[in-house]
Amino acid sequence: MRDYQRVIDLSDQLIEAVSVRDGLLMQQRMDALDRAYKEEFGDSLDGFDAIRAFFLMNLAGAKYFAYNNMFQLVHTRYNEVKELIDRVERYSPFSTEQKAEIRNLFNELRSIYQAIPQRHCNRVVGRLDTRCCLCREMPANKAGSHMVPNFLSHPTFSWDGKGKRFHEALNHDFLNALEMNCQFYGREVPEWRFAKGEGKTEVTDEDIERNINPLEYDNEFCSRCEDRFGVLESAYSQFYGGQQKNIHPRVAYLFWLSVLWRMSMGSMSIFMDMKDELSLRKLLDENMLGTVKDIKMSVADLGTWQYAIFRATGLRDGDKGILGYRKESSPYVVMYNDLVMVFYNDIPTEDELIIGPIAVQRELLNNWHSPEKSMIVGRRWFWDVRDWLVESDYDYYDPVREKTLISIREQERSEDRVITGHFKAEAIKVARLKEGPKDRLIRLRKMERISGAWSRKKEAEKKGTVYDPLKDEELFLQQRDFDMYYHDLAVLARGEETHDAVAHLPFYDEARKAIPDVREWSVRRDEDNLDPEYVKALDEYIRGLSDKELDHLLYGVSEPYVKPLSIIGRNDLCPCGSGKKYKKCCGRVNGDDALLR
Repeated sequence: MRDYQRVIDLSDQLIEAVSVRDGLLMQQRMDALDRAYKEEFGDSLDGFDAIRAFFLMNLAGAKYFAYNNMFQLVHTRYNEVKELIDRVERYSPFSTEQKAEIRNLFNELRSIYQAIPQRHCNRVVGRLDTRCCLCREMPANKAGSHMVPNFLSHPTFSWDGKGKRFHEALNHDFLNALEMNCQFYGREVPEWRFAKGEGKTEVTDEDIERNINPLEYDNEFCSRCEDRFGVLESAYSQFYGGQQKNIHPRVAYLFWLSVLWRMSMGSMSIFMDMKDELSLRKLLDENMLGTVKDIKMSVADLGTWQYAIFRATGLRDGDKGILGYRKESSPYVVMYNDLVMVFYNDIPTEDELIIGPIAVQRELLNNWHSPEKSMIVGRRWFWDVRDWLVESDYDYYDPVREKTLISIREQERSEDRVITGHFKAEAIKVARLKEGPKDRLIRLRKMERISGAWSRKKEAEKKGTVYDPLKDEELFLQQRDFDMYYHDLAVLARGEETHDAVAHLPFYDEARKAIPDVREWSVRRDEDNLDPEYVKALDEYIRGLSDKELDHLLYGVSEPYVKPLSIIGRNDLCPCGSGKKYKKCCGRVNGDDALLR
């Protein structure tokens, strides 16, 4: 028997917790109500008590979400019940007084819904619970949280070089997060610059609708934890900007680990190994104290993480970004503003000191025991690392895998445990079969700079001068860049839909000379372009079928005789062969009508 009174009591308790503004109590009541909902509600709502409990639960949830700035969840709760109210009043056998009670609950929910913004202007990550991602105790009520602090992100993306908030103008070239839209323009960016960035003459309503800030996140942290991040950020920003000559090693250590962890939490250019991410959360939660003095005075062990800092000089507009290496294990490489950083979860091996174009000197590694050290590098080195990070994106580009792992990561975070690699591999395999072969990846590496070189070459030809793109100190192009670009042109030429367009792209004639084999430029058949990972998953699936299952897959089966529904008892086995009772399977009323059975 369902205990709907339990849901009603917990709903009332949640509403009371919201009214007294007790964050910890709110979160405890919300968690308890979620559990009660899963345990007490079945596939349908039976009778007045169930309907009343359902409406009251959604009202309590909406009050909790509205108080904690969780706009989208308010709208979700409202949409879940808005069509049910009409059926309650028209078709239910409830008394006039009962219908009025349900209507009053709905009206109160609607008033909350109408007072809440339709959408967030910042990024919102779909979490499995509403708890703060750091402390895991309080509601995640803060809006406008930065994964990468203001003093690093705003100068990086400022359209006018002022480095102030709301002056950001960015796209995928400056934030390698392929899984989300990265076009964004702050409210202080003039409309003409907004339109120019979108390749248009004027900004449309659709452009404004899509203009979600990927640098700021809502509902990640509670107010207390946001303040704790602020303690570290305020201290380090003064050291970074030169106002303070020294920074305590414990403060610097915790600051940089907090940035790395937040970037992983927000899927912002990097994906940490989940074991590292979960252990780092605990380390930060236990040691990010209320004041800098408290952090300095602490004698707690801060673990074995180490990091190297490279700070570039001579950078120009357009050089910077927030970029990360997509490999999901230590060492982790990230870039922000004028910095390149390498993080190790333990003392690195000699092999780990070399990663891509980066050579880390062991004596320049930082930890929490000694003053922070950094290495000054030039613009050319900075661009070599930047190019490597962007190009390596494509090595890890796998939308099905990434989408599946992001979903599993939320379960790992919510349950504070690492899910086995075998389970993840099987989940990815199932997702591949469901999604089908992935689209052929179309890319032209270094296209923007190579196009610039092409324009300068043409200008030089008009003037009768010689232009060598390999000696252009603004574009930083090397022969290997052109070789990769030529290869990308040939790949595009193999696709039916892109074959003809390739001949009009920069340096096409040079590419044909560099790759003389005509077959490399010929259109390929569809089967030559099949997604190899999809083919592998399909092969493994077929090899795992029994002979009977394979026969069914290849040849189908004749339709079984189905007993007329009018003479099937509710407790009989369902004729579809599921093994379930009819009332729990095909006999269950589908759709919204089930709510009034």
